[in-house]
Amino acid sequence: MLVTIVVPIYNSEKFLSRCLKSIQNQTYKNIEVIMVNDGSQDNSLKICLEFANKDSRFTVINKENGGVSSARNVGIEKANGEYINFIDPDDWIDNAMIERLYSTIKKYNSDISICNYVKEYVYNDEQKQLINVDRLIKTYDRIQALNEMLKPNSFKGFVWNKLFSLNLIKENKIKFDENINFCEDLLFCCETMLKAKKIVYDNSPFYHYFIHSNNITSGFNIKKISSLDAIEKIINLLDKSGVSILKKTYITYYMHMNISLLLNSIKINANKNVINQLKMNLFKYRLTEVRSKKIFLSCLLSRLSTKLTYFLWAGRGI
Repeated sequence: MLVTIVVPIYNSEKFLSRCLKSIQNQTYKNIEVIMVNDGSQDNSLKICLEFANKDSRFTVINKENGGVSSARNVGIEKANGEYINFIDPDDWIDNAMIERLYSTIKKYNSDISICNYVKEYVYNDEQKQLINVDRLIKTYDRIQALNEMLKPNSFKGFVWNKLFSLNLIKENKIKFDENINFCEDLLFCCETMLKAKKIVYDNSPFYHYFIHSNNITSGFNIKKISSLDAIEKIINLLDKSGVSILKKTYITYYMHMNISLLLNSIKINANKNVINQLKMNLFKYRLTEVRSKKIFLSCLLSRLSTKLTYFLWAGRGI
C-alpha cells in the first residue's frame, strides 16, 4: 500500500537534506513524498528540486507562504496514499519508522499508529541512533488515546510521530486550522482520534525531534497564545462528540497554558490588550472543573492577585 509523507518546508536549508535523506532511506519503499515549499526565501526549494530530480517518489509543490498548517493541508489535498504521515523539515527519522508504523497499523487493524520519539539538541553533534528499549505495543480506543496525549512522557499530540488513515481524514473533512499557530497539531490529532475506532502505540523511538533556536516551540513565543483557541475548540469538540468525560482534563490543560502565557507575557511586557485578555481567560471555566490541585490554586491566586502570582512565579515559588 502507498504511504504519503508530507513535508511542510519554510526556510529550512540548514537541516532539510538530512530530513529528506532519512525519508529516502526508508526500508518501506512504497512511499510518495510531497514536499510543500511554503514560500521559502533560502535554498530550500533548490534542495527539494534536487531530490525530486533524482527520486521519482519525491514531488515538489511550490506555494506562497501561508504557514505550516496551510502547507500540510495542501499535502492532504494532493495525497494519493492509503495512509499519511507528516514530517517536519528540521527533524529526521530512523530507517524503519514508516515500515514499523505501517505494519503496526495493518496488524492491529487500526486507524492511527504511533511511535515514540527522541529529542535531539543542536549543540550535540552526535546523531543518536535508535535507543534499545523493550518493545511495548498498546491499543487504545478514542477516549483512552485522548486522555493519554496529555500525560507526561506520553506520545503527545504531535502529528509527526503518527501514521493516519487518509480515508478517515478525507471522509470527515479534517484539516489543520490555518488560524492557529501553536497546538494546531494537537487539535488535528484530537479531531482524527475522535473519529477513530482504534489507535495503536509502539513505544520504539523512531522519530528524532530536533530542538534549536528557530523552533516555534522552544522558549516563549507570543504566537503560543493561539494554543488557547486550539484547546477551546477541542473542549467544544468533546462536548459535541459525546465524550465530555474528558472535558475537565482539557480544561485543566487550558488553565495551565493560560496561566503560563499570562506570566510570561507580563515578564516580556507584552501588549496590555493581550495581558488583559489572558486575565479574563482565568474566568472562562469554573474552578471546580480544574482537576489538578496545583493548577486550581494557581488559578485561584491569579484571579485574586496577578501581581502576587507573578511575584511568586518569578521567584519560582509556584
